[in-house]
Amino acid sequence: MSLRRFYKQWGLCLIAALVAYLFAWESFYTVNEQDRGVILRNGKVLTEAQPGMGWKIPLADQLISLSMQNNLLYWKAFQARTQSDLMELEVSIVWRIAPSEATTMYKKYTTLEALENTLLIPKATEQIRLTLSGYDTEQALKNRQALINSISKSIRTTIDGPIIIERIYIGNVHMQSISIE
Repeated sequence: MSLRRFYKQWGLCLIAALVAYLFAWESFYTVNEQDRGVILRNGKVLTEAQPGMGWKIPLADQLISLSMQNNLLYWKAFQARTQSDLMELEVSIVWRIAPSEATTMYKKYTTLEALENTLLIPKATEQIRLTLSGYDTEQALKNRQALINSISKSIRTTIDGPIIIERIYIGNVHMQSISIE
């Protein structure tokens, strides 16, 4: 009987050691240098995690990692109307989350895609169209740099979210004559 008791105690010790190991493994987290983390406790935002190693309560806390790297929003043929014609612009916007705003971004938008779709795309398209509508086609082509600066300024001043716009690039510009029949 003592051999059976020995195996039972050994098995219980092994299971306890395995459970302790799993809890210890789940207690620590790491955040990469180019990311920020948001720690949730039972679904509620608890704190923001900086790059490096940290500790959390197993099974209660969860780490959501948010990238602080640059993202690209690109339109190959963005159509907008000037006062006299329809123009197609190649537009790219390079943006990223402000590192100090990771918690705010998560609370309001949850994902980078949601931020892009609900804040950046609607406001950028609106500002490009509004700015271009104030120009005549000839004026837009002759003063291209002024047009680009005007579009860039209007986008930057309108977007008031937790993002930093690094660069706005307007590439090829094509006109489509509109024939009214």
